[in-house]
Amino acid sequence: MTYRLRNNLLYCIAGGNPVFLDMGDDRYFGLPAKANATFQKLVNGNPLVAGDEDQLRILLSRHIIVPDQEAAGLIPKNAVLPRVCRDLTLQRRRATITICARAVAAELLSARMLRRRQLCEVKQSIETRRSLIPIDRSGTTENCVGEIAEAFEWSRLIFSSKDRCLVRSLAFVSVCIDLRQHVSLVLGVTASPFSAHCWVQRDDCVLNDTVERVRPFTPILVI
Repeated sequence: MTYRLRNNLLYCIAGGNPVFLDMGDDRYFGLPAKANATFQKLVNGNPLVAGDEDQLRILLSRHIIVPDQEAAGLIPKNAVLPRVCRDLTLQRRRATITICARAVAAELLSARMLRRRQLCEVKQSIETRRSLIPIDRSGTTENCVGEIAEAFEWSRLIFSSKDRCLVRSLAFVSVCIDLRQHVSLVLGVTASPFSAHCWVQRDDCVLNDTVERVRPFTPILVI
């Protein structure tokens, strides 16, 4: 029998243990030690022993995994990004009033969206908008992203940045899409102690944070 994760459930291995993100319920969770061991056997294709049967039933009853004869396995399916090596701390550009206004408006709209929509709906919205807008290939994209980054630094004068990494990152991505810049929204986690963080990345560069801040986090979702 082969298994897959149920719909709208993601996981990554952080600190040697799986951490799950339920995008339909907007929450993170882990597994008890015994269920954790059984799940990792399934991931690695190792045979289950008699003591694993009870844990397998728990994983199935909690709808963490579902049987699927055509499943390729339980390897995490989230996109793999290059390891972050640089940021825009010293490369931000002077932002125009127009871009600053876009940043403020985007934060307001993003906060409203996150209050009203589940994360799976937010993901779909980003992907749909991105598919409808062509990428700017003019060669001036670095300057544009640097200006957007500076605008969001100015927005800190209006909005507190405490516990707003998802709101701010979603707003950053929204402005980038409007200006035809392709970037990725990244949600990452640490396992011990548990912590979650969100940032915007392009290639190996974090755009709205610092390398030191994001490196401890393992990506669990990339949009």
